[in-house]
Amino acid sequence: GKIDRKALPIPNMSLVSSERTPRTPQEDMLCSLFAETLGVSQIGIDDSFFDLGGHSLLAARLLRRIRDTLGADLSMST
Repeated sequence: GKIDRKALPIPNMSLVSSERTPRTPQEDMLCSLFAETLGVSQIGIDDSFFDLGGHSLLAARLLRRIRDTLGADLSMST
């Protein structure tokens, strides 16, 4: 019942767009946290966390980092 992670396709990082960059310090911080969590160099404000290889465990890690950094207590559904 385990997933063979080596058999999964590598996420297509060419989907990362930098067309719309962060406009506020808060957006800049969030984009930085998203990029660090996903292991990419940069993320635009319209990029999809899950399309870039994110999954529920990384989302939980990201929520914890957002809570620690910005003090915003978000739920997974948010």
